[in-house]
Amino acid sequence: MRINKRDSSPSFDELEQLAEVSNAIDAIVLPKYNSKGYIELCNFIERHFHQDSGNESQPKQYGIWGLVENPHTLVTLPKQLSYHARNDDYQHSKLRGMIFGAEDYSQVSGITRTPSLIELLYPRQRLVAVCRAWGLECLDLV
Repeated sequence: MRINKRDSSPSFDELEQLAEVSNAIDAIVLPKYNSKGYIELCNFIERHFHQDSGNESQPKQYGIWGLVENPHTLVTLPKQLSYHARNDDYQHSKLRGMIFGAEDYSQVSGITRTPSLIELLYPRQRLVAVCRAWGLECLDLV
């Protein structure tokens, strides 16, 4: 499930309605993961989405994925993750990883795409390094 922000704040009302069917959700993608508002959104999801799989010994697993789509997010991601770690029970966080949105990143950056993708080598490597440093997964080129 992809959750888009409206204006400058996430839509908590819609999420409250979705909480009732959260046992059917496998993953939540947060596009343009670039503000403390998304950290608050992660916290909200973790508090309100239950993990009932029908089997108490095996709770339903889902993950929250942030979508990195611009240079600002890429550069500030360590700071955002640090904020998340300080203001949340990071060990039990559902933040599973980050996704590199190559098309939007290229457009925002003014990068001309080539078949070799060499122009995206640095942002791709940086995102992998940041994710690994924080114990997160990283999906590439979506």
